[in-house]
Amino acid sequence: MKNSRKASFCLVLIFTTSLNFTVGCEKKIHPNQNISSIKVTQTEPSRMESSSFTELESISNIKTIHVVDDSAAAILWIPKSPHSTLSKIAFWLKQAKGYNGVIPSSQTSPDAIFNANIAPSALNINTYDRHTITIQPVWYLISNGTGYTSHYLSGVLKVVDNKQEDYIQSSQLYDWLKNDKWKAEFEIEQ
Repeated sequence: MKNSRKASFCLVLIFTTSLNFTVGCEKKIHPNQNISSIKVTQTEPSRMESSSFTELESISNIKTIHVVDDSAAAILWIPKSPHSTLSKIAFWLKQAKGYNGVIPSSQTSPDAIFNANIAPSALNINTYDRHTITIQPVWYLISNGTGYTSHYLSGVLKVVDNKQEDYIQSSQLYDWLKNDKWKAEFEIEQ
């Protein structure tokens, strides 16, 4: 498990290195809300503190990049200028720090069904050696008695690399994804 987490983190670091060469409205928890009603989980120490690149030397560059938007239909967008977009993302990822804090869990009933996308926009990166990396703002749902409201952990992103989750802090990348600033650089895939 420890080696797979290390390898997954190394993938993100190699991804950022290879990029240099290849290349809703937010709802906050109300101050009076009973915070004890929110389930939380403590994350494991972040792989962002690792410095080993040896396990991922086979990753040469990025095959595709796209964003799945936060609309109900979850529309796929592709970059107008992949080189420029990848350079920007690589810069933000290099500056990112690991997040070892608490990640709140959603408060949904086991039988809750959502008939449309309710997640924030997600950046998806595919490499030629079939690695898939997904980066998305951390979000969770809280029951309000008649439904659910989305909440976000400001500045924190979830990075999923081939099903291995980790959390990073990058206020610039978070803002770019969460507040749809990426849309100026992308177009809907035809």
